[in-house]
Amino acid sequence: MLSMKRSIVLALFSILSVGCAGTPGEGEASKNTGSSYSNEQIFFAYQNTLDLKQEKLYVEENGTKRFVGTRTTAHSIFKPSSTDLKNKDSVQSFFYHRGLNARSATTWLTVVGHTDSSGNSETNFKLSKKRAFEIASLTIQAGPNLKHYYQFGDYLPAYPNNTKQGRAKNRRIELLEFNSEDDLNLYMNQYYFAPFDTELAARKKQVEKQDAAKASSSKSSEDKNLNKKVKRRTGQFINFAGTPFGSSSNDIIAVLQPLQKSSFNIFKKAVAADVSNACLNDTPPSETKDIILKTSEYYPLMNRTSWWAIVNGHGVLVTPVGVAKDDAEPVSSPTIYVYKDYQPDAKPTHKYPADVVVYEGKDHLLYRVFPRDISQSMQCIDILLSKKAMAQPPQATRGKIYYDTKTGIRVANYLPIKG
Repeated sequence: MLSMKRSIVLALFSILSVGCAGTPGEGEASKNTGSSYSNEQIFFAYQNTLDLKQEKLYVEENGTKRFVGTRTTAHSIFKPSSTDLKNKDSVQSFFYHRGLNARSATTWLTVVGHTDSSGNSETNFKLSKKRAFEIASLTIQAGPNLKHYYQFGDYLPAYPNNTKQGRAKNRRIELLEFNSEDDLNLYMNQYYFAPFDTELAARKKQVEKQDAAKASSSKSSEDKNLNKKVKRRTGQFINFAGTPFGSSSNDIIAVLQPLQKSSFNIFKKAVAADVSNACLNDTPPSETKDIILKTSEYYPLMNRTSWWAIVNGHGVLVTPVGVAKDDAEPVSSPTIYVYKDYQPDAKPTHKYPADVVVYEGKDHLLYRVFPRDISQSMQCIDILLSKKAMAQPPQATRGKIYYDTKTGIRVANYLPIKG
């Protein structure tokens, strides 16, 4: 840590020219009481390198505006579609020294990540989260008041997305600094959460409108509406001896507790309270990308491992199971292998390439697996895995297999062990 701080200080010293006079704007956030460089000096040192913009922030109260802090926006710090930093030394130095000043001035910081509208909104939302975490991790090393970081993907553009220049400007990280935590929360509610919720509702309404149009033009579309009406899919039927869906108890979500982190309180719409009680009622994900990580970067026992159990005489294997430790995102695209009437040394009789959604709780991860071939009986699998070391052999805490029959959906318990 000391060597990193020393390199950051040297990087700043090598870039800063003779001191700039004055301090930026109003309030304690601008005072030169931290790194021996004022916020204004640090800003001008990196303004061109990081494409920085700085502005004062106000809130509306009883029809009047009140100054509450500043926003510094950096546009050119990440490589496209990546969390890899450009100008790494400059980024580290800038955000570390801003954190150092905020600590000395006893102000409150937060970091906000945004993307342009290129690609999938869900993917953009996740990318903005990872980028915000990256910058918050640099800033918090200086010890400021920084409890939260936020991500909004492509939901809150500051520039038009219909031009190359506008999209480049929307790929941004914002460092917000306030005189108090109350001002931080007030500003976030007025100018981030409220517009985000409005945009989210508008997009949901647009999707519902499009789905309704499809449903009216084609009978087959009726089976894909938002009410999750399920078309009978009984191809490759295997009887797992389950109970009818709806009559069986499901205690997986009760075990999954809301997300908790020691360093940050992460803004995440899909916390445990909002998770569907069964994968059958959840939205299948976009295609899971395979990413190879270091062993230490996976959750324990989820570093491309295999999970296996016999259900009503049939073997069910899910592999590889890979989940990144830093953000609980799936990083391996698994396959479900089914061994009908399992016998030792037998080969799988059915194979289902699948995609994954992961929900993080306090002590567990809900690993939700969706076969890509929707024509088959196998619908989806829920597996609740402990984030900590488990008993030997390691076994899932809870699990369910959902499969279709001619008489409706059935659910079977599935408690795989690590193979």
